[in-house]
This record gives sequence, C-alpha cells and structure tokens, in this order.
Amino acid sequence: MRQRVDENSKKEGRFKSRLPSFTQEEIESIKGSSDFFGLNHYTSRYASKGQFGKVPSVEYDSGIVKTIDPAWPGSASEWLKVVPSGFRNLVNWIKREYGDKPIIVTENGFSDKGELIDDDRINYYSSYLKELSKSIEEDKCNVIGYFAWSIMDNFEWCKGYTERFGIYQVDFTSPDRTRTPKKSVKFFQKLVETRIIPEDVNTL
Repeated sequence: MRQRVDENSKKEGRFKSRLPSFTQEEIESIKGSSDFFGLNHYTSRYASKGQFGKVPSVEYDSGIVKTIDPAWPGSASEWLKVVPSGFRNLVNWIKREYGDKPIIVTENGFSDKGELIDDDRINYYSSYLKELSKSIEEDKCNVIGYFAWSIMDNFEWCKGYTERFGIYQVDFTSPDRTRTPKKSVKFFQKLVETRIIPEDVNTL
C-alpha cells in the first residue's frame, strides 16, 4: 500500500505522497505500545487484482477490486452480507501478521429495518460466534473479548435511523426513546446463561 500510494501520488502530479511517512522517532515511540488488537468486523469480500489510476480512491490505492457472491445472505444494509467464514479467516490472518497479541472484537453486528422478531440477526450472531469459537479452540487465536454491535438502535452515519443494529429497538418518535427488547436479546441471555451458542431460533 505504501508503495502504491507513493506511485499514484507521482502520477497525480503531486510533489509528495498523499500518505505521510512516520519519522524514525515516531516509529520507535509506537513500537510495541499497543496492549491488544481491536477488531471491528461485519462482513467480507472477495478481492482480485485492480489497476492503477489517476483519481485518488481506496480501490486504486489498495490495488484491488472487491466483489461479493450473490448467494451470500443480506441485511438491511446494502454492504453487509453474511459471510461467517470470513470472520475466522480474518482472525487467523491477524495472528499470522501480528503474532500472539490479544485480540478484542470491538464491533460485530447485523442490521434490520426495525423488526422485533429478528431471526436473521440471531442466525448472523450464531454463525459468526461459531467461527470465532473455532478460531479460539481449534486455531489457538488469542481472542480475549467480544462486543456485539449494538445493545440499542442508534444513528447510523448517512443512513440515520433507517438501519437498526441494536438488540433493543428504540422508538425515536417517542420523547422517552422507549426501548423494547428484540428476540435477539433472548439469544444473548441464553448464551450467557449456558455458555453455549444457541443454534435454533425456534427455541428462543
């Protein structure tokens, strides 16, 4: 990436790279300074070789073209496809790249349009947590924490209140912002009580 941004910057007629470099002093200052690797993960993509270009963009700078499998289940968010295996693959990649540093999954979640019977969300969490469990038990990845996104519906960037990530529904038309538990709350209750990942949404 460093090399590609430098080369693209030259092609764009810039006198220096768009991506500043750390000084040696900064490198020494941050080396080994992190306590854990914080991972936000929602979905995955296939990646294939891309092209250099003249217009600054993530695609040109990364040198890849991202695609999806049409068979992947979707969500209320156009970009969020359900790809559980990608979660395990990513956690293992982090282990290979950064060693045995502790990993905390700081965000992982699924969007809906506001429904209370959110079986698709339950299936998402069930499948993703199974893959995370495999990365811990079978692959010996050092995952020490996990945060679901999110406990309550909230304002989602450019989508506002139209996409809901909470396991508690929030009525944004109410002055009290009334909270109502979605079915996925039962999933997490059972998970915490039994320490077993629930598989059948019909038993919740």
